[in-house]
Amino acid sequence: MVSTPPRALAAGRLSAMLSDRHLRVPLVFFIVAQLLDILTTTVGLVLGLDEANPLTARVIHHLGVGGLLLQKVPVVLALMCGLMLLPRRVAVVSAWGFTLLIGVVVVSNLSLVLAAHPL
Repeated sequence: MVSTPPRALAAGRLSAMLSDRHLRVPLVFFIVAQLLDILTTTVGLVLGLDEANPLTARVIHHLGVGGLLLQKVPVVLALMCGLMLLPRRVAVVSAWGFTLLIGVVVVSNLSLVLAAHPL
């Protein structure tokens, strides 16, 4: 009996996940939403607003705004690893759920930015 190395199993699952359109689309939207979160957070900080998330506020305090990008990479990787462990249907719903959550964060950031600096 030949066993498959764990790394090869993970790579196979990742490949399968990324080739599945129903998972790839929400993942792309999730990454775009993360980038929009970085953008809207940065604009808010420039306008004098404070970061509401205490963990993110500490990252910004120690690493500056560039730390936001460093913080987002493990978040995306953790989501992808978690989705690989779930049954496909649950993974698709979860991917859209996390994407929606970050979308709400972006909308909240935008509303705070617009309130602080109306057009």
